[in-house]
Amino acid sequence: MDSDGEQWVYNSGTEERICLLGDGTEASQQESIGEPIDWTGRLSTTEDSVGNTMQFCLDIR
Repeated sequence: MDSDGEQWVYNSGTEERICLLGDGTEASQQESIGEPIDWTGRLSTTEDSVGNTMQFCLDIR
């Protein structure tokens, strides 16, 4: 979780990440740290043409 309160899932060994928009129950779904978790949701994107970046978010609410 960052200083803005957004949750991020990182791709191990890279700087790739996706924000996770949840309802507060997603932390309880991670019972075993390090185990893969399957989430189903809506993928949204936001493009920043000035910074030449794109943000991906998975909305599991």
